Amino acid sequence: MKKKILDDVTRQRILKNYTNEKSLVTVQARRIENHSDELAQILDQYAEEIGPVLEEYNKTSSRKTMMLMQNRASSVRTQNRRIHQDMVEGIAVECAKKLGLNVGLTRLIARNHDIGHTFSGHCGENWISDVKARYGLGVFTHNSVGPKELIYRHRIYDEIMERIQFYNPTIGAGTLDRLRKGLWLIFDGMNSHNGELSELEFRPNLGKTEKDFEEEMMGCHTEKGFDRKIVPATIEGCLLRNCDKIAYTPFDMVDGLNEGIIDGIGGEYVDVLTSLGISKEEINEANVRRQYEKIARKLQIIFARSLIEHSSKSVITMEPNVCRLMHEMRNINNREVVNFQLIQEDGATYPKAIDILANGFAELIQTGIGFNSLRYMSEKLELARQVITRYQGTQYEDFAVYIAGTTPEMYNFNSKMIERIAEQNGEELSDQEYKRRMALEFGLNYMATLSDEEFMNLMVTHGLVADGEKKSLTRSYRELGRARLMKEQSVHENWKKISAEQAAETAKMGSAGHNAPGEDDEETR
Repeated sequence: MKKKILDDVTRQRILKNYTNEKSLVTVQARRIENHSDELAQILDQYAEEIGPVLEEYNKTSSRKTMMLMQNRASSVRTQNRRIHQDMVEGIAVECAKKLGLNVGLTRLIARNHDIGHTFSGHCGENWISDVKARYGLGVFTHNSVGPKELIYRHRIYDEIMERIQFYNPTIGAGTLDRLRKGLWLIFDGMNSHNGELSELEFRPNLGKTEKDFEEEMMGCHTEKGFDRKIVPATIEGCLLRNCDKIAYTPFDMVDGLNEGIIDGIGGEYVDVLTSLGISKEEINEANVRRQYEKIARKLQIIFARSLIEHSSKSVITMEPNVCRLMHEMRNINNREVVNFQLIQEDGATYPKAIDILANGFAELIQTGIGFNSLRYMSEKLELARQVITRYQGTQYEDFAVYIAGTTPEMYNFNSKMIERIAEQNGEELSDQEYKRRMALEFGLNYMATLSDEEFMNLMVTHGLVADGEKKSLTRSYRELGRARLMKEQSVHENWKKISAEQAAETAKMGSAGHNAPGEDDEETR
């Protein structure tokens, strides 16, 4: 019999927070116009040495949700995070070549931009963020979580530099120094890619420094909506922001078609696609054969060609009508596909499980592992060995391995984050409350690294989901059927607000004389 992760009294206290609560759905955050940037070209020369280091930390992306829940996908063609990132990489690299940008840096950012995504995609992101807010822990944003884990937990800069020196034994000290000073630009591209409204052009922030980037990472964790304000330091980062949309917009439609959420390309889709140059004959053939990928790839080419023809080394943009139509297609996807990615049982299960698990892991840190051991876990090998050995073979084994890798840098980031949030909220934390929040944060950090399958297994292992419930939670979209999805769809109020904002911005793009967001505001440049 499995031991419960928390006692019944504590569980019931947590579960009271979820009475009549609706589940969350994917929230695509807004963005603002970008400014200008300066690129350390030396990164481009060593991109082949840097790439494999990042790849080691991106392996689970093939088992993580893109837009539709991986646990409910019935088609092997349905996007996961790896498929999406590969797609973005291909589009961005081709555009970078045509525009004369740094191809190596573009590839590094594009191929790894979603490295911080957790299980269940944006749904998991929002569920974790909701729990964090409940306990005074700020915000969870996937774009910032990836760089945070890589830089502070895994000390990625040191690993990259070591690899470069190994393969280039005669490299000079000056070159190494410039490389190290420029590495942050890769992670800035990841950190500033999140969210999109209907933007027409992207300009990088030339004046951004590494210290600015670090503050932006912190801001993404402490201020709701902060991730929508930041802009990339490089034109390559700006290119990613647009190529991200070019990649997913056509294939969100395809995923909805392959999973039976929508039945053929029709209605509003036909109007947009024919306006973009897709013939009705092509649409009819795709519907008859039920093979839609060719149309999606053609749309990506149309969008990318428009970007190449209208962009330069200082600005990423598209022909206004093509840009408007791309965003209108995204809006149709929101209404016809994204709104049906979750049903009520998802929202009734996942958020509560995250909350219970976070409290259980926090209790383990405070009463089992020992809070005072946390900061120097990675520095004291014997201490790490003791923790791993103590929980080996138990339901906490994987969590213990994660905690054993805690670095002083990761500890300090989380500590600074909690202190800043408390200060913003006018709170004076007791030592006990500070430690409780730190322990909760590390529990949530751990869960954020898990794939869809790993988190499902975690819920089962801790007795939060029975075998019958697991079977229900993994029924495919096709098995559920469009009628049930419409009846039991779970749409969060914040998503309704975001999608309405996206639709309104797209409508403005069709207005005569409409400028890009911020174009007439000189103070934002």
